[in-house]
Amino acid sequence: MTRFVLWDIGLTLIDARGFGSRRYGRALADATGLTGTLAEVAFRKLESFELHHHIDFEIGGFGAASMHRRDLIPDSVAKTEDRHGKPISPDSVVVVGDTPHDFAGTRCASAAVAVGVATGSSREDDVHTAGAHAVLPTLADTDAMLAALS
Repeated sequence: MTRFVLWDIGLTLIDARGFGSRRYGRALADATGLTGTLAEVAFRKLESFELHHHIDFEIGGFGAASMHRRDLIPDSVAKTEDRHGKPISPDSVVVVGDTPHDFAGTRCASAAVAVGVATGSSREDDVHTAGAHAVLPTLADTDAMLAALS
């Protein structure tokens, strides 16, 4: 199944380097960012770790669209639908984040998979309670991440 992946830009993405390069071997059509900050700020954050080329910034959900993260998932999905000229099935949406705020919109957006990563200040229990279907300690374990996306 083709997946549409929304990454929380605030994650400790240096751990994602291995996943970022391997995920393109899978059938992921689009991967973008989800953050309360501006797209330009998110780009600079990722650029400093040379991870910016893994994210499609044109279809992301960024703070300029809304001050509420719950609004950013539908915004990003709508941009992707416009790009492809067809609707995205809710069961193809994946949200990866590290705070309860990242999962505020997963239920209303009917995201198929919400993966929490305990790299931020939130505890694993907090992220799980907020709506993450799976919680990983870091993004360093590529196989665990791919399993969580399945």
